[in-house]
Formats: sequence, structure tokens, C-alpha cells
Amino acid sequence: MTRVALAGVWLLVSACSACGITVPISMGLTGLARHNAPERKEWGARYQSREQIGKTLDRAIQLWHESCDTGDARACLNLGVAYENGEGVAKNVNLAAQLYQKACDGGNAFGCTNAGVMYQTGQGVAKDMNRAMQHYQMACNEGDARGCLDLGMVYESGEGAKRNMNRAAQLYEKGCAGGDPTACTNLGLLYQTGQGVAKDMKRAGQLYKKACEGNEATGCANLAQIEKRR
Repeated sequence: MTRVALAGVWLLVSACSACGITVPISMGLTGLARHNAPERKEWGARYQSREQIGKTLDRAIQLWHESCDTGDARACLNLGVAYENGEGVAKNVNLAAQLYQKACDGGNAFGCTNAGVMYQTGQGVAKDMNRAMQHYQMACNEGDARGCLDLGMVYESGEGAKRNMNRAAQLYEKGCAGGDPTACTNLGLLYQTGQGVAKDMKRAGQLYKKACEGNEATGCANLAQIEKRR
């Protein structure tokens, strides 16, 4: 059995929004799901590409600065991703953290997730698990499946909070329902092992299948293992 742990951030993928992809690792929760233009699964809405709107990255950054200054939370998120990754600007994690917070304060759930990752990892801000969890919860409440996933991983690992498998399962369930295939994989493993939920191999298989259909490699591998035993 293999579990997926996230390890990445939403990478910059368009002039108007951010996307991310997930990075699977074997057994153990050691990564975080962030909105990067990938390194963490593919989440987030896609808008017009830079080519479609005919803008260069430099121009896009200029527009994000202008829009963020006038309260456009999505522009703040994109700008934060640019500064965190050094895309079109000098890398500056302190400024990235500020921009993610501004995006979150402006109602952007992805910004809350990324701000949470910064607090959990101590990048650009002092490490603070309580604030990280608060941000993940806000993101999850506002519909970002990634936030649900990251908070679920905190509760499952017990790193920074009291271990609570029931709560982890609930959060993975919400993340999976929200379209995060990694959450589906992690929830499937809980059903397969009977942690936080009653053991149910049929349900585990269904979840791995859903994860696999979302191109989550670990879910595919776990599904194949289950099917071999039938």
C-alpha cells in the first residue's frame, strides 16, 4: 500500500490564475499540497493562457501588481506564486507569504491554502502550526479541496496537532468530493486499513479508482494491488 503525500506548490500557469499538481511519495505524510503551477496535483481553475491574452510574463506581472493593489485577490495569489518561485521576478518568499495572506484576506481560498503551507513550513513567516491549520480550514470551508487535504494530513500525522483519524477521514472525504485525487487515495488507504473509518475494501477500491481516474498514480497502483487479490 502506498500513500500520497503532497509536496509542492501551485505553480504559475496563466496570467489570470494558478494551478498545481501533486507529487506522490511512498508511505508517510511528509508533503503539503500547495497551489503552485504544479508540484502538487492539478488544482485550481484555468483561465486564459498568456498566449491567449497576448501578454508576456513581464507584462502579466505588472498587471498582477496593479490588480492586487486594487484588491484583486486572484492577482495577489498569482503574484505570490511568481515571487515564491522566482518566475519573472527575483525570488522573495517573504513577499510571497504576504501576497498569499492578502489573497486569503480577499476571499481567495487558494491563497489561504498557500499561506497555510508557508506557516506550516516556516517559509517567509515564523513557523506556526495553529495559523497553518486555521488557514487550511478557511480554504477547505471556501471550497479548496487542497486545503481539506493538507488539514487532513495534519490530523493523520499528528504533527502540530493531536492525531485524529476520524477527523482526517472527514477532511479527506471532503477533499475527494471536491475533486482532489490525492485526498481520494489517502481516504482509500484509511478504508483499506480501517483507520478512522470502518474497514471496507470495496469502498477503498472505489476511492482508488476515482483517484486513478484523476491521474493520481498512487491511487492507480493501490487499485491494481487490490484487484490482484480478488
